Amino acid sequence: MNKQHLLHIGYPKTGTTWLWDSLKQNSYLQSFEKEDYKLATGESVTDYINRYRQLGDYTLNFCPLNAFIDRYLISQLSHCENIYASIIIRNPYEILYSLYNFLGEFCHQHYNNYVTKMLTQGPWFINYTSVIQRWSERFDKSRFNVFLYDNLLNNQDTFFAEYMSWAKLTDYKMPLMSRTNVTKYQLNTNINLKQDNIDKIEKIISQIEIYMDINLLHWRMK
Repeated sequence: MNKQHLLHIGYPKTGTTWLWDSLKQNSYLQSFEKEDYKLATGESVTDYINRYRQLGDYTLNFCPLNAFIDRYLISQLSHCENIYASIIIRNPYEILYSLYNFLGEFCHQHYNNYVTKMLTQGPWFINYTSVIQRWSERFDKSRFNVFLYDNLLNNQDTFFAEYMSWAKLTDYKMPLMSRTNVTKYQLNTNINLKQDNIDKIEKIISQIEIYMDINLLHWRMK
């Protein structure tokens, strides 16, 4: 049996923990650490591939990547058969608001100032276009797929079934609903984001729409 490895690009607040827990309920999926910082902090891609090959027939890994690491990782892994990479993307407005709520008292700043800082210093996790483009250039759709967080919120069972079908894993059990924790944050329209921040986020959404050829009108500021 050919080995099969699932690599998920784990962006914050996009259902990463839910997907990990759901996949782990299928015991035949052997895993690395949930957030594999070894690769993110300097492990060579060769060592990474060797770890993957030393495990069982079906393996799982969630890795926080940055632009420098994933360019090299893509160039090496695209030559390896049976590696399936995925990403879940979420409305940038919701990610920013969800992460702000998650940080809570540790944030110590007004929401508008927080958004300005994130858009200036850390837009990597809400501007998916460059990441999607890099992976899709070397992995075809059968091995790299983009999933929408919206679909996870709408129906977790359907989302999981579609994920497993794409990964060509037909022998699986549905995740126990009591073990999931997917929370929808409703953006408070009374926050009054600065227009400059709104413009930047709307541009990000437009870029995603163009590159993926999808309509994300429901993501836009009403």
